[in-house]
Amino acid sequence: YHPPFQRRQHTDGMSLWGGGGGKPNAMQEAAERYRRSEERLTSELRRERALNEAILSKHEDLKKLAGVAVAGAAVLAAGLGFAGARYALSRRVKQLSAQHDASLAAVQARGRELEQRAARSATRKLARSVVDSACDDLERIVAAKDPKVTVEHIREGVAMTQAGLHKVLGGVGVKPMGIAVGDVFDPEIHNAVAQVPADGELAPTGTVRVREVMREGYWFDEYPLRPAEVVTTRVNDGGADDSEPSPGTQDASPTP
Repeated sequence: YHPPFQRRQHTDGMSLWGGGGGKPNAMQEAAERYRRSEERLTSELRRERALNEAILSKHEDLKKLAGVAVAGAAVLAAGLGFAGARYALSRRVKQLSAQHDASLAAVQARGRELEQRAARSATRKLARSVVDSACDDLERIVAAKDPKVTVEHIREGVAMTQAGLHKVLGGVGVKPMGIAVGDVFDPEIHNAVAQVPADGELAPTGTVRVREVMREGYWFDEYPLRPAEVVTTRVNDGGADDSEPSPGTQDASPTP
């Protein structure tokens, strides 16, 4: 590169302006100042170009960082939105659970109240039936003052009262077991209060059967309401013992 006013040497060693070995004239000094100024401008342009390139590079970096920040903000917003939705859903579940518990408690309380009402109603109906079927008849029997009334009449009246009472109890599922002498002993429905020998002494082996019914047992539907109290004996032939109860049967003590 040669500035426009660069000094050139001739073949004879003379300057373009002025003689050789002389001091530079004003034109040479102006050209030198112009050259230096142009070099400074070129250097400044280079520095400015480098600065612009650095600024562009920083701008690209900032754009990348901005993109990362935007993506991070989106992820954070999505996470916060999910957390908020999860929190709202958790609160709703708790509210529904509390409402369900309250409704369940109310239904259970209502069910208990209805059961108590039904039980009281059934008890009231049963009590009314017992009063109508038994109490009135028993009061008439007790209040009877006619001298013509005999024990047989009283027995018939009590039997009728018993039949009416059994009918009332049968309406609610209570009925007598009908235990008879000679039945095979069953611990599910029999309560042995005593054991007596059939022919003077207890047989070591054989079938245990009912010898005497001390108190009748009752069923409630298919379940034993009260077992029958019986006196038992052991027989070898496997059949019923038809002998009459001995006088000491009532006083026989239970077998340990």
